[in-house]
Amino acid sequence: MKKPTPLQQHCIPRIVAGNDVLGIAQTGSGKTAAFALPILHRLAEDPYGVFALVMTPMRELAYQLAEQFRALGSSLQLRCAVIVGGMNMINQGQTLMPTPGRVKVLLEDNPDIPSVFSKTKFLVLDEADRLLDVGFEEELRVHSAKKAYFYEAYEGFKTVESLKQQYVLVPKNVKDVYLLYILSKMDEMGIRSAIIFVSTCRDCHLLSLLLEELDQTAAAPILLATDVGSRGLDIPTVDLVINYDIPRYPRDYVHRVGRTARAGRGGLTVSFVTENDIDPVHETEAVIGKELEVIKYEETEVLADISKVYKAKRMATMKMMEDGFEEKTKERKAQKLKTLAERGLLKKHNKKRKRHRSAEE
Repeated sequence: MKKPTPLQQHCIPRIVAGNDVLGIAQTGSGKTAAFALPILHRLAEDPYGVFALVMTPMRELAYQLAEQFRALGSSLQLRCAVIVGGMNMINQGQTLMPTPGRVKVLLEDNPDIPSVFSKTKFLVLDEADRLLDVGFEEELRVHSAKKAYFYEAYEGFKTVESLKQQYVLVPKNVKDVYLLYILSKMDEMGIRSAIIFVSTCRDCHLLSLLLEELDQTAAAPILLATDVGSRGLDIPTVDLVINYDIPRYPRDYVHRVGRTARAGRGGLTVSFVTENDIDPVHETEAVIGKELEVIKYEETEVLADISKVYKAKRMATMKMMEDGFEEKTKERKAQKLKTLAERGLLKKHNKKRKRHRSAEE
């Protein structure tokens, strides 16, 4: 970093001075360093205990933030612990960038934990709009006794100029064939790695099995993700984002394509548009103030592998049934509903989700 971004220039002095700060800026604008550097600066003056608590809505981003804190705080021998769901609570309680639900459980179920946080000087809510929406608002409430300094470097849902945005009209029944075709061209396109966004966990799992059947390993250089991976993640080698499914809301499109063309680099996004996706695409174009460029492929060349893809799709579907994915999904959903019901939050949760969807629309 040779010079601060506008967000860092305005917010860092305020944080160092002890002000509450609310910062809003485009993706890739240096938000992590904007709060990490002043925290480390203050910690260096008087290092002790749990100095800062950083909350984020997803575990992948929690691990990424921890890596960045460790890198920036390496000269301080910084200790940084990640607290997420799905891991042993006793070990996490002993080690103490968490998710709100897990912190709430730790605080409620471990009487010694609150004292660990008693001298914490900083609370950071990363991706605060997601943290404070209906998904977490019962688990996380924030009150500030001081008037916060507010900085906004945000012009709505815009995409960067260095991003090339394309779409291809695809019949719904051959989306997988087009996907394989594009992935097979990655080397000659100079693509180092790609993220493929789909709408549901089920489709993500099925597509992963399909690509394995087709010998396209869904790891590096290909990452499959739902919208949980559309925010915050900074992977410099991502040159291509594929919207296998068109996102429901324009803001989700902006967050998805923001995983490439970061920090001034170039990038490419290709969206698969079926006959049912015309209206959402037009809405997205209106919001971002830019028309997507249509790209056409030679259909006979694309469909040359259609039999191979269809066979692989059948095998992938069979594998997903054999590994019990559907049953596990039903069990998780039932457990979530049971937990909400036990807390007396189910009706309230459903009403707020309905209001949230109406507001979005």
